[in-house]
Amino acid sequence: MTVGQALRTLGRTTFGNIASRAYLGVVVGCVLAVEAAVHVFGNGDYGFALIWPILLTWPSFFLVEPLLGSVGTAWTPYLVIALAALLQALAIGALVRLVRRLSAP
Repeated sequence: MTVGQALRTLGRTTFGNIASRAYLGVVVGCVLAVEAAVHVFGNGDYGFALIWPILLTWPSFFLVEPLLGSVGTAWTPYLVIALAALLQALAIGALVRLVRRLSAP
């Protein structure tokens, strides 16, 4: 398998089914809602607002966060949430692929 084929398979597994796309849409919607709520109603104070996107990406968030937690910039939580969501979407896509393969006659 060449690198191009591997990347195509990885992309198809991550984005190629409705379950993964729906999950990524929910995560993006949650992040946008948190940003809108904080900047419209919260005067820029996040408090516990980022807990919702973190909970949506929960198991993989705590796998990715130790890798990037030491960066210490303001956008680091968003990068961790994005990488964790992509990892979760990959896992969902692999599960969908496995179920399709096992249920095929």
